[in-house]
Amino acid sequence: MMVKLKENTVVVDESGAAKPLMAGEDVPRWAAKQVGEHLLEDGKAARSSRASRSSSGSSGTAGSPDGAGGSEEPPRGGEGATEEAWRAYAEGLDIEVPDGASRDEIIALVDARP
Repeated sequence: MMVKLKENTVVVDESGAAKPLMAGEDVPRWAAKQVGEHLLEDGKAARSSRASRSSSGSSGTAGSPDGAGGSEEPPRGGEGATEEAWRAYAEGLDIEVPDGASRDEIIALVDARP
């Protein structure tokens, strides 16, 4: 199921190049983990799409300008230390994050990985 963006954002493709996505565009499958639900027309659809793709083996990379998504660990405090950024980072590491998990709970999941 393709999901459309409500707002513009920037994602990073598999080659590491920044790729702007514009409001109204479909979010490519490879970019889904990088785009926060607040940017999507139907957040529920994105969550279920992400869950079904989480076992695909694709990894997240640096994402939107607000720091969401990434192969680089988000800050643990201050600017960019959001639940969304940590959720995207954890999902990029193929860590299953429960719905409603707090930022601190997500950080604990990341820290507990082998």
